[in-house]
Amino acid sequence: MRNSVKTHAAGIVPPSLDSNDLITLGAAHFQSGCAHCHGAPGAPINPIAGSMLPSPPNLATSMREWRDRELFWIVKNGIKYTGMSAWVADQRDDEVWAVVAFLKRLPALDAAAYRDLALGGLPVPRKVAVKSRQPNAHRRR
Repeated sequence: MRNSVKTHAAGIVPPSLDSNDLITLGAAHFQSGCAHCHGAPGAPINPIAGSMLPSPPNLATSMREWRDRELFWIVKNGIKYTGMSAWVADQRDDEVWAVVAFLKRLPALDAAAYRDLALGGLPVPRKVAVKSRQPNAHRRR
C-alpha cells in the first residue's frame, strides 16, 4: 500500500499549506467526515469503526510520516479494501488540500486546541443518537 501511494502521488505538486484559514477549513472537514472513524483529540474512535478490518488508525496519536502529496492522494482517492473512501466531491481539490493541511497539524493538538480549531470551542460530540425519520418504521402495517 505504501509503495502504491508513493507511486500514484509522485507527480502531485503540493501548494503552500501554512494558511491558518486552510487549516481551520480542514479541521471542520475532518470533524464532519473523518473523526467518527479516526477519532480526534478528546474523542475516541467510534467502536463500530474500531471493529473494522483493517481498523482505521487514530490519526491524532499515530499518524504515519506521509508526504503532503501522499496524504492528498490518500484523502482524495481512499484506500482499496479498507473503509477509507474517496473524497466525496471529486472536483474539490481545494478541500482535500485543506484536510491535508489540518492533518499535518493534528498530532500537535490537544483536546482544547482541537475544539477551538474544528468547532470554534464547542464541545466535541461523544456520541450521536440516530433517529428514524418515520416513527415505528420497523413495524409492518
